[in-house]
Amino acid sequence: MIINRNGAEFEYKGVSFVIGQPVVGTSQSEYEGLYGLITEIRDGEDKETENDTPDIYCSFDPPILPYDIEELEKRFSSLYQNPKKLEDISLDEVIMAPEMIKGVEDPEKCRRLLPVYTVIEDWARDWERGHDEQSYTELSDAKYVFYTKLKKELEEGCLPYMQNSNDFCIESMEDGYEGFIDGEYDKNHYSIRIEEGRLAASEEFIKRVIVS
Repeated sequence: MIINRNGAEFEYKGVSFVIGQPVVGTSQSEYEGLYGLITEIRDGEDKETENDTPDIYCSFDPPILPYDIEELEKRFSSLYQNPKKLEDISLDEVIMAPEMIKGVEDPEKCRRLLPVYTVIEDWARDWERGHDEQSYTELSDAKYVFYTKLKKELEEGCLPYMQNSNDFCIESMEDGYEGFIDGEYDKNHYSIRIEEGRLAASEEFIKRVIVS
């Protein structure tokens, strides 16, 4: 059996594989971390390999980051015991076993957009810097963290130190506070705010949350 019509589906051990589906290589494959598309599936007498599993043909995109390129070259060089460069590695019509790839949901088509609220802190004291971000699914939780962090900072953080300066300034708004020494912002400041965003949740993530 040969399946190569775009959108055609093949199920193996409860997992569906679709022609044209975006996939990523798993840790079971030397193509781990590479993104590509399923182009063809062969099973039974039409398989090219002698594996017990179906042959899933994938075309992978070459990695973009220099780090990823180097890692891929190292992986294949070790596999073949011979130095390999990116141009030496086959990326088109690669035969994969089902466990070697995982389907990737298109985030642009994701319908599950969940609101998240991130508490963002940024500070500097005499050029020593720090930054922290924590996200929450409930605005009330983010507001409480915002309140407790700012309260602690006002009592024992860098703000009391800066308040001794005649050039100390405050800017405050709903869900936002900033204190700094005028003319020395990069050197001495503290800011905290809540930012609302959206988390594109995959169906797999939703299922894990429901199960847990």
